[in-house]
Amino acid sequence: RYHLQSYFLALAPRAVDVLVPELARRAAEHPDPTKLALIQRFEIGLSQFAAAHGLRLGAFSSVAALHEPAPLMSPPDPRPLSHLTVTITNQTHHFWRTTLERGLPFLKVELLRDNPMSVDLTGWQDLATGSVGAATIEAHLARVRR
Repeated sequence: RYHLQSYFLALAPRAVDVLVPELARRAAEHPDPTKLALIQRFEIGLSQFAAAHGLRLGAFSSVAALHEPAPLMSPPDPRPLSHLTVTITNQTHHFWRTTLERGLPFLKVELLRDNPMSVDLTGWQDLATGSVGAATIEAHLARVRR
């Protein structure tokens, strides 16, 4: 089930008109704040709602746009991966380096704090440039460690 990750959304005016009331409704009706509930209700559910209402969905950096995605994964995903990436993958984990190099200015806290897929994070500090930088990220990670 295709879904947009909620940390970064850009909405055209029509999308604002359609999605903002739906976001408010979902937030009011479902107060469960667990990560899985939020993903199901807002990322997957809202993406399906948007598509059903004729809105176009797209990603800043699509896995399908990668020329050869499998060799970029570290560690490799043992599931079959085609050029269309017909598998479940978390781009912000497996392709964090590629997305940063393409200009997406995000690293997930979960990736750096927990690294649930044992991804090779070598060199992330060198790629964390700009107004935030590695020192700010390290300070934030120290605050949110479990």
